[in-house]
Amino acid sequence: MQNLNSRRFTLKALTAAVALTGLSALPSHAQSGGTIKVGILHSLSGTMAISETVLKDTVLMAIDEINAKGGVLGKKLEPVIVDPASNWPLFAEKTKQLLGQDKVSVIFGCWTSVSRKSVLPVVEEMNGLLFYPVQYEGEELSKNVFYTGAAPNQQAIPAVDYLMSKAGGGAKRWVLLGTDYVYPRTTNKILRAYLKSKGVADKDIDEKYTPFGHSDYQTIVADVKKFSQGGKTAVVSTINGDSNVPFYKELGNAGLKAKDVPVVAFSVGEEELRWASVRLFCCSQRRPSGSPSKGRGQSVFTADSSSGCRMWRWGSKLPTAWLPGACARRLPRCGPWPAGPAAWC
Repeated sequence: MQNLNSRRFTLKALTAAVALTGLSALPSHAQSGGTIKVGILHSLSGTMAISETVLKDTVLMAIDEINAKGGVLGKKLEPVIVDPASNWPLFAEKTKQLLGQDKVSVIFGCWTSVSRKSVLPVVEEMNGLLFYPVQYEGEELSKNVFYTGAAPNQQAIPAVDYLMSKAGGGAKRWVLLGTDYVYPRTTNKILRAYLKSKGVADKDIDEKYTPFGHSDYQTIVADVKKFSQGGKTAVVSTINGDSNVPFYKELGNAGLKAKDVPVVAFSVGEEELRWASVRLFCCSQRRPSGSPSKGRGQSVFTADSSSGCRMWRWGSKLPTAWLPGACARRLPRCGPWPAGPAAWC
């Protein structure tokens, strides 16, 4: 679902990004051959490929749809794909290549904040335009970057509020588990301060980090299980990339169920959950408070690998239709539909 929503947004963002510049503002090299060049800067190899390859495919799908409708301002879009290979300094080098050598008009790219921060000085110096597609830690603003994802006050804090509520299980203890880089550390710093403001003691907050590509979560999951014996516990996961796969597998191996120790995660998509053996409930979007329920689109889903995906739309009754398709083939077993799905999103 995250990828379906991402495709819709990318389709609109691509059109807007190119149209905003206006053809008269585009350098002639960006229009060569009757096309407008669009840079795609996502890791196709390394630890982040599991997450970013799907984003590359999403941009290509959006470009195909736009071109099928005639392009933008009479020009077809031409994708220019590079592979920064989950190497943060290489992100900067590939950005220089896209802007300086390939002469793209806009870049869609990055996943991790460390890659974005590597790219930032380059796009600012060369006056490029970057669309950054996922949630981030905030505390950064640039006229050369469109930050399209949620900041912690829009995503992580509402998730914690729900898990603290009666409907969310009334968590009293917290495991803040993330990959060791700027987004998880900054988000968890914000969450720790927020939890303390809600009366949660330091002894009831366990903060853990693992490196990119970490694969052995046996000890960490055992620690989580032991920690949960001290009271109702929830895990806030900011694990990124292919480390999600062994983490969720180990949760299943340890017998940790969502009703006992719920996990809320902000950096997972279909690919990361493909091989997970645990039962999951997935949420892709939070409806803003006070916004109309009608027409909000697909927001929450469960899936069954043999049947398809069961969808729920804002303002509708509980889902009744099973939709076969990519999600059915890509996702493993997802948990039974929870009571009151609106409470989750």
